[in-house]
Amino acid sequence: MILLDRVILLRFLGNFLLLFAIFFVLAVTLDVVLQIDEFVDVAQRAVETGRFESMPVAVAMAILDFHGPRIFQFFGFMVGLVAVAAAGFTLSSMVKHRELVAIASAGIGLVRVGLVILAGAFALNLLAVVNGELVLPRIAPMLLRDHDAILTRGLRAYEVPLTRDADNDLLRAVRFDPDEGRLDEPLFLRRDDVGRAVERITASSAVWEEAGSAWVLEGGESIEIRPAGDEALSADRVVRTARPVERFETDLSPTSLLVRRSAEYAQLLGLVEIQRLRREAGPEGDVLARTYYGRFAQVAVNLLVLATVLPCFLLREPRPLLGQSAKAAAIAVPGVLGSLAIMSVELPGLPPALSSFLPAALLLPIAVARVAWLRS
Repeated sequence: MILLDRVILLRFLGNFLLLFAIFFVLAVTLDVVLQIDEFVDVAQRAVETGRFESMPVAVAMAILDFHGPRIFQFFGFMVGLVAVAAAGFTLSSMVKHRELVAIASAGIGLVRVGLVILAGAFALNLLAVVNGELVLPRIAPMLLRDHDAILTRGLRAYEVPLTRDADNDLLRAVRFDPDEGRLDEPLFLRRDDVGRAVERITASSAVWEEAGSAWVLEGGESIEIRPAGDEALSADRVVRTARPVERFETDLSPTSLLVRRSAEYAQLLGLVEIQRLRREAGPEGDVLARTYYGRFAQVAVNLLVLATVLPCFLLREPRPLLGQSAKAAAIAVPGVLGSLAIMSVELPGLPPALSSFLPAALLLPIAVARVAWLRS
């Protein structure tokens, strides 16, 4: 039995690697064809600056620089669908060569074959979780680059519009450099309970201090703004004398600013970082909660979709597989992509944890019924 399990598992993993390589090469080829002008322009600038000696080498390095890191992101996104395709190829070959007939004749239930493939898929999904926790956060800046930033190491600096933190204060900056964690000409506005500005803090620049969860200001100056007279709703203001200020404590860290700007960045964070940002209770809290629980829910969805599809190929007698393959695709593609869509949107009235696991809860009885009705 151990020998049989090993043979099936190695076939499944081999087919997974082959199909994953084919899908990734197709995706890269499609992007290069559509964006060839961008790759050529970047390669030409690299040759002109002496970084590379010839255009073919420069174009090849530009493609490798842009798409090389994306193999890890592609793995995390496609592991579910590729595992289904690999299972289909593995079992189709076994049906074609009467191997499943021989296994059933030996008194071994076909469910055992399915369990081996599920075990392999579970290992691949655990690898995807490790990939999302250890690899993707390290290369996140490279994955968020546009095509015009090929052959650069990080994200481009950008202007930060007025952004609210957990204390209802506001931050604005002329320029934010994500690589250095630096703000140029930042403006901080402290507000009272009704949203009126009570303090205005400016600086020439600010650098994030992780230990104190604060921006350390260079040339910081604070001006208090108070209503004239005793009327709380007065529109007049009295500007008091400016005083120097060295720091501004807020939950708007460089990571939080990137999450506010790009929802994709949240998908690239590790679970520990996501949990830390969630505790700060910023406006992106629900998005981060869905991302956090979605890491675990996606593993469940991938395995349940695979379990639902396996009976299409676990056949006691040979039969035409074209119809079975179409049936498997009709189950797997909507199942995986639809689940991703549900987990990424806010469902009114449902907490993030429940909405994230809703697709898995819907798939569970279907998968159990499919396996229970399997004639093995």
